[in-house]
Amino acid sequence: MRYKRQEAFRYVFGDPIPVLFKLTEVNGSQVESGNGQAHILDLSLKGMRIQSKLDLLHSKQDKIAVSLHFSLHVKEDVEQEFVLNGHLVWKEKHFDGFLYGLTLDIEKEEQQVLIDTLKEMSKTTKK
Repeated sequence: MRYKRQEAFRYVFGDPIPVLFKLTEVNGSQVESGNGQAHILDLSLKGMRIQSKLDLLHSKQDKIAVSLHFSLHVKEDVEQEFVLNGHLVWKEKHFDGFLYGLTLDIEKEEQQVLIDTLKEMSKTTKK
């Protein structure tokens, strides 16, 4: 597996976070897929690692863009929703499914909301 450990900030979830995703582009062609289900294992400002039962990449040359929708539980009654775009970078067979590495195409404003949310989550999980 490939990880970018030199990243300054990577949040590893104790309990994986459900995420819905849609394929938006495959090898340069726009597509409109249904929702796929996965779980986020870890997340940084530049990417994430997810696990899914779906086999998405058929070859290393495939270029697949996705739209991801998920919520992070910040506090007792507070959820922060995110809709982010990204690209699949790698795939690895894992038990009865697959692990995927994704890069995220994230704006500065979204980055700040994500940082603030993950910092808040970090505070509440340490208690």
